This record gives sequence, C-alpha cells and structure tokens, in this order.
Amino acid sequence: MCDCFVQDKAAKTQHSSATQGFCNAVLGKRINNNGSFYFASITYQPSPQTKMPMPLSSIEKLITSNRLAEAITQLLQRNEEKQANLRGELLAHQANLETLNRKARMGLLAHSEETVDRAKLVNGILATYTEIKNYTPETAANNNENSTNPPNSNISNSKNVVSGSVISAGGNVHIGDTITHHTTGSSPSEDVPEKETEKVKTILVLSANPKDMQSLRLGEEVSKIEKSLERASKRRAYDIKSKWAVQIKDVRRAMLDLSPAIVHFSGHGTDTGDLHFENEAGNSQYVSATALGNFFELFKTSTQCLLLMACYSEEQAKAIAPHISCVIGMNHGIPDDAAIAFSEAFYDTIGAGKNYEFAFKIAVNAIAMYDLEASLMPVIYINGTKRAA
Repeated sequence: MCDCFVQDKAAKTQHSSATQGFCNAVLGKRINNNGSFYFASITYQPSPQTKMPMPLSSIEKLITSNRLAEAITQLLQRNEEKQANLRGELLAHQANLETLNRKARMGLLAHSEETVDRAKLVNGILATYTEIKNYTPETAANNNENSTNPPNSNISNSKNVVSGSVISAGGNVHIGDTITHHTTGSSPSEDVPEKETEKVKTILVLSANPKDMQSLRLGEEVSKIEKSLERASKRRAYDIKSKWAVQIKDVRRAMLDLSPAIVHFSGHGTDTGDLHFENEAGNSQYVSATALGNFFELFKTSTQCLLLMACYSEEQAKAIAPHISCVIGMNHGIPDDAAIAFSEAFYDTIGAGKNYEFAFKIAVNAIAMYDLEASLMPVIYINGTKRAA
C-alpha cells in the first residue's frame, strides 16, 4: 500500500519501494475557509507499465480475423525493442495497411485488387508473428552476429513487404523471407537425413487466379501449407516464399532470385496441356507444357520437386519430369477441397523429414480418408518415370 497523507497547506505523497502503481488523491473541497487542506478519498490505480501483453494465440486470432491494425499494435508492444529488425517490419506493415485502407476508401482499388493486396499483407504479418513467437535470446544473438546491419537498424536486409503499390525494403512479398539457400538435387526416394536440417530449403509457392476464370480458394491452400510447416519438427529446414497473381515474368524472376528446392503452383490448368498465369490486365495467360518443360530444364540442378496443383496438369508434369527428379500433377479436374487436403498432408509429411514420394502417398491417402472422391487424380513422376500411388 502507498502511505499517502495531506498536511496543512501542502499535500505530500510517499510511495513504498514495492509499489509499481501510482496514487490518485481525489480531494473534496480542497481548501477550508481557514486555508487548511483536507482530502475526501484516495484511490489506487495500477501503473500503465504493468499492463500485460496479449497472449500470442489471441494475436494470431486477430490476424486471421482481419483485425490487422490491432494485431500490429499488440505485436509492437510484445516485441518491446528486443528485435529491431522485426520492429522495422511491423512498422512497415502498419504503413502498408494504412495505405491500403486509404486507397480502398478512395475507391482506387478494384475489389479483386484489394483482396489480393490484403492477403499479401496478412501473410507478411503472419510471417513476422511467427518470428516473434519463435524468438529466443540465442536466435537473436545469432542473427546479430550474422547481420550486416547496425544493431539499431529498423529494416532487415532479407525482408520484403509489399501492399498495393507501397514497397518497404524493396521487392515483392516473400512469406517468411529470411534465408535463401541454393541447394543441389538429391534423391527423392530417401528420407531426408538429419544433416539436411542444417540446410534451409526454399519452397516457392506460385499462385495465379485470373479474374476471367472461376475463383479458387488459393489463400486457404497457402495458409494450410504455412501452418503445416510451422508446427513441423523439421520446420527450420524450410523457408516459404509466396508470390501472388503471378505473371510469366514473376515466375522467371522468382526462380532466378531464389533457386527454390520445391516449387508449388496453385491455379488453373486445361485439358489441352496449358497452365494459366495472369497477364498485365489480370486475365488468363496460357503457357504450354512444352514451354514449361524447357523452362524448368534450366533449373534442374537446384529444383528437386515441383507440384502442379491445377486441373489436368499431368501433361505439364510429363513434360517437366525428364528434368526435375520429382514432379506431381493431376490427371483430371481437382476440386478445391481435395487440392487443399493434398497440400496440407504433403507438407505435414516433408515437415516430418520424409521424402517426396512418401509425402505424395500420404497426401493421396488424405484425399481418400476425407472421402473427397479425387484420390485417383494426383500422379507422380520420379526421375522421369511415373509411379503408382
């Protein structure tokens, strides 16, 4: 308790050293006719500094329910300057959110553009949230030793955040963009050895949902992939980077910049052997199976596995299979539910340290267990040979 008292013509408050709050003396009629002071009551209020931060699980719910401004505020409070680079990311997210909301209020963005930009921002905030959640003094020390930034730098070299036309720290949106590691091919028919966890493999997720085609639940699919790896025992072995509304040039640049070990395409395919990317207007841009095969041949030394989560993508898989050791496609139109279940189970499995072929079998089984009537659609090619599920 605070020992507070009022003396004649002067009020003096004394605080014990154990008290973290402050006293608010509420005086009735402050001065008597004879000039002396008296008080009516004293109330105790806790110090603002004693407010506990919101639990991380509650902050995650704010993000997933699109209460982004509240989530950023809570993350800034929780970070408390422990990681200057992450504080810089959060401030960038905050600025990008304000810009996005302003453009939306002014009618400068079409609904589809706002949806894509907001999804990018949510993924960026989730990535920063994950880093804060996984923060330990040891990882902070390692990051400081390996960083070329000054200790008080507010922007990390490796973080790129974009919302609408506002770019912070340069580049496109990369989910969890922390490390780019160039790997050489390894046999997909063996379990990932323990030493492989020392090498971070980049997973490049490419999403295309042209506005002149049926809308797909791509955001849900990417979210499931991220959560599968976040909870995985080998989560530190993988680094997810996502590209949305991809055009042909975006695919080329991402492959050149990132040299991903795993490429995951989510979008539309046709029974004529084409994949649908987007053009400058956001409409469909067809790419033939032959062109895709020739393109991925150029990355055969770095890319180990390619997943084509698109309808009728077996033709593309067959064209790419001679060059990439593991290629997965679909022999028919695949429903959203089946594609999401397959992706979630596949990344659950590689996140547990299993090989690509075993992960494929687990994913096919997941479709069957959910009774989604699509378990015969996925196909896999290992070293150019089609394997049975």
